[in-house]
Amino acid sequence: MWICYQAVYICDIGVYIRFRITDTVVLQQANTFSIEMILIRNQIGRWVGHLARLLDDRLPKQLFYGEWQRGKRRRHKPKKRFRDAVKSNLKALNVKVEGWEQMRQDRTVWKQMIYNKCKAFEARRIEQSVLKRALRRQHLTTIPNTFLLKNICKICSRLDGSCERIELAFVWLSAVGVRYLIHIEALIISFKLTTILVLLHKLSFIDYSIHIGTFHRTDLKKKKKHIEISSRDLIDNRH
Repeated sequence: MWICYQAVYICDIGVYIRFRITDTVVLQQANTFSIEMILIRNQIGRWVGHLARLLDDRLPKQLFYGEWQRGKRRRHKPKKRFRDAVKSNLKALNVKVEGWEQMRQDRTVWKQMIYNKCKAFEARRIEQSVLKRALRRQHLTTIPNTFLLKNICKICSRLDGSCERIELAFVWLSAVGVRYLIHIEALIISFKLTTILVLLHKLSFIDYSIHIGTFHRTDLKKKKKHIEISSRDLIDNRH
């Protein structure tokens, strides 16, 4: 969707992909907003506002506020409903989730408030994208105090913080004289996988060793601080 939306403005302002211009610059030259901001503004300002102003006997409002009396929810993380997506977008706009139904009664005030919140959301999004790009290209030496950067990786300067330290396991399988290197997360190496490896080892189908350690994404080739666990140790631990 963003590619199609961006292609329209690229044709209008005469900017092509070979120019290697960032998305934020394209939006500024086209004097428009991102597709994310437009969808949130239409969802919160128009669709949800119209839905909440409907009478209680209308079917769309009953589906929005209704809940199942019977049934079971699937395991793991449930799928988001439309109401859950609305709540997450309200939090992204810094709008109070409690009591937003009363605020939307005045249509003019509600639309003006949502428009101002969306402009602030777009400014924060552009600031985050510019900061991430600067950190990635190492063009930024000082971090501004206006932006909260608690989860920045100290090695690769990523903002999500999920890549600072990851646990990987390297499983070497030797079968038919060929060695295979499989990279899988340490959490995936559960009882089922180790049980299968032990059974295959007992049947003399494969000979394997597992190396488990904590690495960074940029230091995977070094393979430092690994702990080798032999197949005999795995069998003893499982029994």
